[in-house]
Amino acid sequence: MTNPYDNISADPINYNNVKVGDLLYSDIFKGQYATCIDKRIEWELTPLSNEHISWELIQVADSYGEIYWVELHKAKEFIYKAYHPTTQGPINALEK
Repeated sequence: MTNPYDNISADPINYNNVKVGDLLYSDIFKGQYATCIDKRIEWELTPLSNEHISWELIQVADSYGEIYWVELHKAKEFIYKAYHPTTQGPINALEK
């Protein structure tokens, strides 16, 4: 059996480098793998100071078929891109 850590990125993901369709690896996902199916940035203005606050979200489908949103500011240091064991390229469900 191969070590799963050989086929994941050395650095955690960030909002700009994750694409819809990317296979992701993390202990926070059921089955440890999930596919990014959507991403967005949400924002709001604070009621008292009228300050602009934004946060990044990715929607994933995990290995068990559950779909949920993950707030990247809380979990991005635990999520990594998975790479193909032969080509060492990122695995993306939407690319041929």
